[in-house]
Amino acid sequence: MISLVGSVSGRMPITQNSYVVHLLFTPLRRKPCRGKNANEDSHHSIRMVQPGKEYLMDPLPIFSDPNYKPSNKLEGKVALVIGGDSGIGRAVCYSFAKEGATIAFTYVKGAEDIDAKYTLEIINDSKMSDAGDPIAIPTDVRYDKNCKDVVDKVVGTYGRIDVLVNNAAVQYETYTLDDITEERLERIFRTNIFSHFFMTRHAVKHMKPGSSIINTASVL
Repeated sequence: MISLVGSVSGRMPITQNSYVVHLLFTPLRRKPCRGKNANEDSHHSIRMVQPGKEYLMDPLPIFSDPNYKPSNKLEGKVALVIGGDSGIGRAVCYSFAKEGATIAFTYVKGAEDIDAKYTLEIINDSKMSDAGDPIAIPTDVRYDKNCKDVVDKVVGTYGRIDVLVNNAAVQYETYTLDDITEERLERIFRTNIFSHFFMTRHAVKHMKPGSSIINTASVL
């Protein structure tokens, strides 16, 4: 049996119906913070960049815990982390590598090249000596064929997948329902929902009993 673990960050009760509605339509309760000078406004515009670019953030997010003591929980395992170049994905790659896993992760080509390169360095510095070399796969996980290509590449390189982490997500600061265009709505669903289904459908064919599929999403 393959375990499916759902993880949703948010304060509202998690139900099948309320999750999607809350993800897309609940307006923020605060207004944009407009600075008194151009520098403050530029920092605000950086936060609005999609997809997120971690290397531009100030202060930089913390992805590691110096007091964490690994215990080889994932020794000999192959983990595929979707959206592993930054944020939660980078922290997962780091922690899984410390626990002995061989890591493959995806990122958005062009927009996330710098973050992906740094995450590869982090994994190489953190991985166990008997773990395989990590790979970073540029792709657009909104589309089924791309997800299949990712799975095929990972299986072709390592022979299997033991852990799939569906972590790709996009979100926008939204203040009214009128802010949500049809294009934005489709992009959110394709990135946050469709990609999870596509990746799971293709990866599960290469996962043995006892493997894990972990789904994460950020909710406003």
